[in-house]
Amino acid sequence: EADRIGVVAEGESAEAALGASLRDRRVCGVMLLSGRVSERTKEAVTGRADLPILCVVSREDKVSLSDMVDIYKTTRNPASDLMVHSDIGLGNAMFIMWAAKHPKEKPLQETVTEWLVERLQPSIEAQEVSFQSEDGYTLYGSFRAPKSGTKPKAPGVVFVHSNLSDRYVFDDLEREIADLGFVTLNFDFRGRGKSRGKGSHFDLPQAERDKGYLDVKAALNFLASHQSVDANRLIVVATSVGTRYGIKAANPDPRVKSFVMLGGLPEKADVEKVHYPVLFVSSLGIPQIATAFREFYTMTKDKGSRLLEYNVGGVGYHIFDLDEGLRPSIVQWLKAQFALP
Repeated sequence: EADRIGVVAEGESAEAALGASLRDRRVCGVMLLSGRVSERTKEAVTGRADLPILCVVSREDKVSLSDMVDIYKTTRNPASDLMVHSDIGLGNAMFIMWAAKHPKEKPLQETVTEWLVERLQPSIEAQEVSFQSEDGYTLYGSFRAPKSGTKPKAPGVVFVHSNLSDRYVFDDLEREIADLGFVTLNFDFRGRGKSRGKGSHFDLPQAERDKGYLDVKAALNFLASHQSVDANRLIVVATSVGTRYGIKAANPDPRVKSFVMLGGLPEKADVEKVHYPVLFVSSLGIPQIATAFREFYTMTKDKGSRLLEYNVGGVGYHIFDLDEGLRPSIVQWLKAQFALP
């Protein structure tokens, strides 16, 4: 499975291995044996709350011990772990020394391998889905839900892209939010991506494009109908024109409990009607949006809204590429909103 990769590194190679893993969302677990890591890479660990890290070190290796303890303290993933042993050397030689000192105990390599294998087991079921809008458009999307079991129903998140993109602009955020236990539906609205049965978006009449909110409505209904979703705890994450579609669908829907707005300029009258907290993500490099979002925040802060401002020239989903802190900020806000661990 190409999007579930484990990484094992020892000694000084841990710096490059961990740095690359933090930038690659396909990596689902990292094991560091006597790792030696820079302060910069330690700080970067905070940006991947979804990435579990196992640090294995022997106490006499003072430099590696300090770095491994720092990594363990920094990581925010509950599955991360720190194994500190004594007098068993460095790197993969620790396996041999452990076996010599503890011949009757479980081999150390088996213990750490079991940890990594568990991280690589998919806890999420992902599938391609399709559903219909009430005016006859067939819409396609990526659906992710925790594997069936005894887990309680989870909040559901609908992602709404821009008119110049498709669902894939939210790929990384979708995966990270799903890994936290949310159920996600990242779909292509009419005329974009795979949902082109009636033509490309800009080939549709303006009146048809303006009905994009019906696609979001259909996505919310599809998501709410799934057995793993708590239908009374829905979230919309939208960017650019998707914010207009999203807010028009969310306002009359009491099931929507939160909204993340990445740029875009919805109608002021629609913002006045929100009944849920909004995370406004603004770009100071786009004065029109910066000014509007400050006003929108003032209008809705009594609902629990929050305003994030980034001093960049990009807007909306482009900020993901300009500031690595945006995704973690969205994730932390949603976790707090829905009291997830």
